[in-house]
Amino acid sequence: RWQDGWPVIGQASDSDTCGEPVIAYRKPSVKKHDIAPCEPANSDDFADGKPGLQWQWNANPSEDWLSPGPNGRGIRLRAVKANELRQIADIPNLLLQKWPAPEFVCETVMNVQGLKAGDEAGIVSMGEFFGALSIRRSIDEQGLDQFDIICTKGRQEFDRQAAFARSAVRRHRIDAGLLKEHGWEVLFRYDVHIIGHRDVLDRKDPFGNEVWIRNVPVEEIRMSLSIGGIRLRGAALKLEARAGRWVGVKNGVCCIHRGSQTSDGSVIVRSVRYE
Repeated sequence: RWQDGWPVIGQASDSDTCGEPVIAYRKPSVKKHDIAPCEPANSDDFADGKPGLQWQWNANPSEDWLSPGPNGRGIRLRAVKANELRQIADIPNLLLQKWPAPEFVCETVMNVQGLKAGDEAGIVSMGEFFGALSIRRSIDEQGLDQFDIICTKGRQEFDRQAAFARSAVRRHRIDAGLLKEHGWEVLFRYDVHIIGHRDVLDRKDPFGNEVWIRNVPVEEIRMSLSIGGIRLRGAALKLEARAGRWVGVKNGVCCIHRGSQTSDGSVIVRSVRYE
């Protein structure tokens, strides 16, 4: 509500300038204003060559991280050099958005032809528990291109002065011929489902009484990829969703370079579709 020309968020008395959060509240009436029901944007075709307002970077961005895709369709993510010791959760150039619902499916189409040796691109899930499913390009001992599916799972630890992440990585080889046959396009799938409920201890009040949040959904994330409609064995990841601090869980895309030199490689993100 508005008070003296300022918005007051939450419930507050007339003498209080700070609102308090509420579990439930009266729904505003919009009959007189002819306002149709709507929701924040989530899916994105990047038709004008830039992401919509629903996207946010994992840290303060640099202008050269992103540019329009070919013919202004899609977006091109540059393979930004990442410190070898830095986990995916601590990398700044993750392009993410907040979850739109407790259960949903998100499909992302990428063209990985522009990746160079040492580059890695794919989808990422961010929270206290994090995961990433990506494709990495490298050069083998014979000097030939090779492609691997990289499955990463980890957990951020917030009991230090700065966030810290530990992760485990699993790798699976892809036939490069399969990528070429299907125009270098990869479909990444991100599924979120409620698999149960639990009670969570939120805090203790000033009198030492425990404050519980009841019937909290337990959500499971499943990540997979397919090429030309073929779902690849080993290209799957499963983890529990758990919000990271106050920011909730987010998902999105990334493109990084793991190597001693910088890279001029990139990936084209064609579309991101939520259902």
